[in-house]
Amino acid sequence: MESNLKPPPLPPTPVELAASRLQASHLRRESVELTASIPNQLPAVITDKTVDELKKLASNPFAPQIIEGALMQEERLHEKKIENFLYKDPYEQQKTDLETFRSRLDIVVAREVEVLEPLRATIQQKLEQSKSLETRWLEVEGKMYRSLQPFSMPALQSRMEQAVAEADNLSEVLIESFLSSKSNNTTNHSNLGGQGQESAEVVEEFVLQYRKACKLKHLRSERLDRLKENRVGRVYM
Repeated sequence: MESNLKPPPLPPTPVELAASRLQASHLRRESVELTASIPNQLPAVITDKTVDELKKLASNPFAPQIIEGALMQEERLHEKKIENFLYKDPYEQQKTDLETFRSRLDIVVAREVEVLEPLRATIQQKLEQSKSLETRWLEVEGKMYRSLQPFSMPALQSRMEQAVAEADNLSEVLIESFLSSKSNNTTNHSNLGGQGQESAEVVEEFVLQYRKACKLKHLRSERLDRLKENRVGRVYM
């Protein structure tokens, strides 16, 4: 047998609760405004009169018609207020509040734009200046690196190795030159009967030049070794 019991309704969501509370708040406020607008027992044509004016009105033979007309007019105004209240859109006040908030927001945005636009232009100008300075610095930095390149460690080591090789070649050239001249002098001496004193001078000159070449070679080799072992002053890497 099927049960006729229905499940209980689901509780309202937080959004529905907030909407109902907001609507109830607007209804209470409008109810207070409507209650405050309910006319008194006497029409304004009587309540706003002075004593002399009331005496004059009482002596008027058409006073009942005047009072009745005023009551009917106020009643129509009251009925119109009630009708407007009953058929008023419950979300009308929310729309009005949103429009007011939107107007205020537009004013704030306009003020922000008025303040931020000059700042944005200034920042853009500073950014362009920074980029220009960066470009100039990169050019100067590149020129600096190119100027210091001959004094870098690899360049100095390469030049020193080349200098050692040149000193070594100089020694070899001196030896070959001395041996070649000695061979020629031997042939000439055999033909001319000998030139002992001249040979001694040639040997002495060769020894002097060879010592200088060897000294230069050893000095450059020592500097090259010190450079490889980092036993020199700090240089540009």
